Amino acid sequence: MKKIIILIACLLLSFYGISQTQYPKFSVDSSGQKLVVLTLAQAQALDNKTDLLGMFQKLDTQLGEHDSVCLQVVNEKDSVIDKQTIQIIDLKKSSSLKDSMILNLQKNISIQKDIDKTYEQQLYNQRSAIDILHKEIGSTKRKFFKIGTITGASIMTVVFLLIFK
Repeated sequence: MKKIIILIACLLLSFYGISQTQYPKFSVDSSGQKLVVLTLAQAQALDNKTDLLGMFQKLDTQLGEHDSVCLQVVNEKDSVIDKQTIQIIDLKKSSSLKDSMILNLQKNISIQKDIDKTYEQQLYNQRSAIDILHKEIGSTKRKFFKIGTITGASIMTVVFLLIFK
């Protein structure tokens, strides 16, 4: 019984070994053409892989176009950033220039206010001097009028005395 089981096992293994053929297999047909023999599953897998290869090639082309668009956008972005950086620097310079101009104008306004105060003080002093001069002129006029009246009266008295004497 042992021998029969061993014999059956050897026969089964030999049939299995004979029936098992490795595919893909290369062969030559009757006209001398070289052939590749595939199983149906291998042929289907190869077909699927060729379809995938076409899709990957199409995707690679699309990705290449996408990459070129992305590079162009990045380059444009860098250009825009450079321009904006220059504009920001110019605006900062302009802002600092305007700030210094504002400070200078504020100083000028302060100086002008001091000059105006000085002019107002001088004007007040001149008005005061004019008022004093007007008072002196008035008092001088009154003195001259008194002196003139006294002198005129004296001269008239002398003239009358001379005439009537």
